[in-house]
Amino acid sequence: MAAGGRYKAQRLAETAALKASRNKETETQRFLSMMCIIYKNSRMKLYKMLKLIFCRKKG
Repeated sequence: MAAGGRYKAQRLAETAALKASRNKETETQRFLSMMCIIYKNSRMKLYKMLKLIFCRKKG
């Protein structure tokens, strides 16, 4: 049960991060989604998400 909840939170965080980078939403929302990712996921997952966000931001 805990694993399922964690997976759901992870998916929500990813979706929020993608939306924030795509729509150029407020920095606050991006920060919150990043904090959620940091809290929930492993370092490798965090690294991949940061890379995705920053690559998308530049391009």
